[in-house]
Amino acid sequence: MRLEHIAVGVDFSEPSLQAARWVANYFGRGADVVLVHAVDIPPSPRFLGHRFASRDLVLETQREGAESRLAKLIESFPGGRGRCVVRVGRAPEVIEKVAREIDADVIVAGKHGRREWPGRGTGSTAERLSRGCGIPVMLVANPRQAAPARLLVALDDDDVVDWVLGATQMLSERFGATVTAVHVVSNAVLSHVLSMAAVSGDEQLNGAEIQEEFRLDADRWLRRVGAAGLPRDRVDYVAAFGHPAEEILNVANRISADLVIMGSRRPGPLRRAVLGTVAGEVLQRASCPVLIAHEPGD
Repeated sequence: MRLEHIAVGVDFSEPSLQAARWVANYFGRGADVVLVHAVDIPPSPRFLGHRFASRDLVLETQREGAESRLAKLIESFPGGRGRCVVRVGRAPEVIEKVAREIDADVIVAGKHGRREWPGRGTGSTAERLSRGCGIPVMLVANPRQAAPARLLVALDDDDVVDWVLGATQMLSERFGATVTAVHVVSNAVLSHVLSMAAVSGDEQLNGAEIQEEFRLDADRWLRRVGAAGLPRDRVDYVAAFGHPAEEILNVANRISADLVIMGSRRPGPLRRAVLGTVAGEVLQRASCPVLIAHEPGD
């Protein structure tokens, strides 16, 4: 992962404008920042057609207005650097297409509140992009007016850690940021071991001892994995127990994380592109920007 080309979805809501300014001024300073706006006019009943201007006229008016507003936004960026692209279509499709055209290293969007999309699942444009476009996606919420200084990376024991570690290492080096690596052992795993001990009649084991053994094993694993790519002088490790999303958010709040980094596996040809429940929950609830690093594709 690099930060040479960044696509930022802008719908002119305050969260999207805030995200664009933060990227231009801090996160992607010096990068090729491309602001993308999708003009999407909902269809109206034909019997109401006489009450509206022609579709072509409305599209052209909205396109020109969007280009003008984006140009003014870019003027406020450092050195007035930036580009804008305005196209007709649904936002997720437009943003992904432009991101591929510019070979974007990451897609950025501002965080809106939770939305219900009848018949299409739940979530924002960024969440839908996160489910399967294959390009890292960052949802920006309440960014500090500075480059990220405290990174939290959530790691599991899947080989998803390979590209997540790569993204974390690059960002840590770019911003001189500290890193906290967290692994959460779910309550379900601990409960299963305790149940097996009870069934086998092993009264030597108790919950506190098993949890401590798990914590030590998780800590050793985190340090072994982290040694392969995380900055040794700027990294801390946390092994937690509980509901994974809840614990990741707890650690993020405790360390005042500027950015949470998580991984998402690329779906196979026969699998629907679904964002993992843990990543989806963190994306929804985090009070800081969240970057979803996807498994590299061909």
